[in-house]
Amino acid sequence: MSDDDSRATQQELLATYRRTLQHLLEQAAQYGGELFAPPQTASGLYQAREQIRGLKEFLRRQGADVEDLPGEEPPAPGQPPDPVAPPSHDQVAGDKIAGDQIVAPHAQSVITHANRARLC
Repeated sequence: MSDDDSRATQQELLATYRRTLQHLLEQAAQYGGELFAPPQTASGLYQAREQIRGLKEFLRRQGADVEDLPGEEPPAPGQPPDPVAPPSHDQVAGDKIAGDQIVAPHAQSVITHANRARLC
């Protein structure tokens, strides 16, 4: 494989990992930011950033101009998470939130009935 072929392959990989990173950042935003993202999203962010870092180093050693894009570096330690709009309702994926518990729709009527029975 020639240097030009290798560079083109690495640039394609960089574009792929950048798309992956963007997707994962959007997922993390749905949870309130990277700080609150589930482990699989946080791990994916770490892995994508590591791959991007390595690919950029390789391409720059080959003399290519590689732009640094927002989000390619993790937030600095102690930096507050990006602000996120508060939820506009009391549902999570269709389930109602009851105090500190998430209650599936079919269980809501059972709980309501049990609470009414206790009050009588």
